Amino acid sequence: CGGQSIQWIDADALDDRNGLPAGPFDFVTCSLFLHHLTGEQAVRLLAAMAARTRRLLLVNDLDRGYWGAFVVGLASWCLTRSPVVRFDGPASMGAAFTRQEARELAGQAGLHGARVSWRWPCRWLLEHRPR
Repeated sequence: CGGQSIQWIDADALDDRNGLPAGPFDFVTCSLFLHHLTGEQAVRLLAAMAARTRRLLLVNDLDRGYWGAFVVGLASWCLTRSPVVRFDGPASMGAAFTRQEARELAGQAGLHGARVSWRWPCRWLLEHRPR
């Protein structure tokens, strides 16, 4: 398709010396990972990702709240018998950031103009286009 290619990179995003490649990349994405980080780590990761993004940065994660806790808790018990899933689902939802917290983290990381919107059933999507 016009000589374009996709390059998938597997790296330790929190390793400041050997982590993310220098880039820049047209698109950088992170899905269902941010809730495993502290607020400080999330800010560092968002800033590092933004520094390597030419066109679009997308982050998709769980949206902590009553509805999400209910949906994830119910699904964890009804859809599986795995004790790992039954523990991890609710634990992940409890560790997740709210949409407002995601906006604040983006601001602290220098992602000015980033948009955070709700996504079904209990997630948010952060979109940032560098200027």
